[in-house]
Amino acid sequence: MILAAGCAHPDVGSGTSPIAVDPVVRVSVVPAAPAVRAGGGVALMLRGEGGGGVIALPSGIEATIEPGGGGLRVRFSTEEVTAASSVTIAAADSGAPVRLNGRDYRGSAMVSTGGSGVMAVNVVGVEQYLLGVVGAEMGRRGEPDLGALRAQAVVSRSVAVKRIGQWRIRGYDLLATVADQAYAGIGFESPLATQAV
Repeated sequence: MILAAGCAHPDVGSGTSPIAVDPVVRVSVVPAAPAVRAGGGVALMLRGEGGGGVIALPSGIEATIEPGGGGLRVRFSTEEVTAASSVTIAAADSGAPVRLNGRDYRGSAMVSTGGSGVMAVNVVGVEQYLLGVVGAEMGRRGEPDLGALRAQAVVSRSVAVKRIGQWRIRGYDLLATVADQAYAGIGFESPLATQAV
């Protein structure tokens, strides 16, 4: 009798299916510096705190972001703009990288004032972050090392997800150094490391 009742409604279950979500991680790529250079690659959009004060930075032009005027000072070409205490940087074309201090990063970036100057944080999905971590942690490897690269991807993913929110009060989740995980953005990605992720 119980078996018949159980079979009468084969669609009964939890009612939910797994949802694939790529958590966002905030990686401090410049923990403290007198200034940060943004741009020099693709066109970027810089937005002040709360989305206001949009600055369009043309491709190939670099801006210097430094403390000044009670917030941040953004200088490029002959322009100088004073912004709030933080600036969000994103590529004008969705999916293009953001260049900070000569390195390209996936996702977007946030530059904010800090105790000793400015700090730059790469805001990126965990899976995209891993593309830059596996190569930086393992170096360039050949096909025979694919298993090791996959193992590194699993460990790096676990570390990244576990540390989300760890340094929230400081404005980031992870450092881009061996203190957390080595991370150098797109420059350390490789086809084999991408396959491993």
